[in-house]
Amino acid sequence: MPTKLTTTISKIACIPNSVNSELVNYFYEYMKNDGASERHQNNDLKVVIAYAKFLGPDIIFYDIQKKEQIISFLDTKIKNAEIDPDKKWITTWNHNLHRIKHFFRWFYNHRCKREEERIEQSEWETPSFARIKEKRTKRLSPYSETELWEHDEILSIVKYEPCLCNKAALTLFWDLDARNHEITLLKIKHIRLLERYGGEIPHESKTGTGPILPTCSFPYVRDWLNKHPFKNSPDARLVCNLHNGSPVRPEVMWTIMKQLRSRIIRMLENAS
Repeated sequence: MPTKLTTTISKIACIPNSVNSELVNYFYEYMKNDGASERHQNNDLKVVIAYAKFLGPDIIFYDIQKKEQIISFLDTKIKNAEIDPDKKWITTWNHNLHRIKHFFRWFYNHRCKREEERIEQSEWETPSFARIKEKRTKRLSPYSETELWEHDEILSIVKYEPCLCNKAALTLFWDLDARNHEITLLKIKHIRLLERYGGEIPHESKTGTGPILPTCSFPYVRDWLNKHPFKNSPDARLVCNLHNGSPVRPEVMWTIMKQLRSRIIRMLENAS
């Protein structure tokens, strides 16, 4: 059974170094005030608490200046081939890396800055010692061919989504092969509509970089840009709070998909 957030929070006091314990508390308060989901808070805290315990009573987060000081903790997740022949530990290794990287991004871009020096989270820089590459796996995709969406399948469900903004977001997932946060970070200025090719989107992801030509998403993105309530603000998020233009959290994308799924199920049940 998954550990509850309240249980994880109670373990902050067990961190052997009082300075690190206090910093983890500040990190928790930041995530809570920033509107992070409880699941996100829980996942981050579990890893950071484990890392703080690994550092012991004599090393504080301020002392971490080398990649090896992080990698030594990550390597405790490695399992031999007899125990884990599929090397699933690599997923755990990468998961812990992302959580620790997020903590140090917060630490150096927010906690260690004066109020007037703080910038948006989307503009945070990763400290050099935390710029550690993910481990790659040669494991086959965990998804079967029947679980991969085709172009026609995407279009067949998007027509049941009433919100034009959501249509644009859902089809961008397919065009960019993107993760939730890569869609919510897109700004209007990132979308370039071209007369000859339709348009292009400068895209940077785990699997590569370069401009992407929107195909599936093009008509929805084009129409949404024309109706966007903040279309004259280049720095406005493409997917945003429609009332005030503020950024939305990546978790909102899950909500959109779950609501669409429920809508389609209801329609099928009513039809039968």
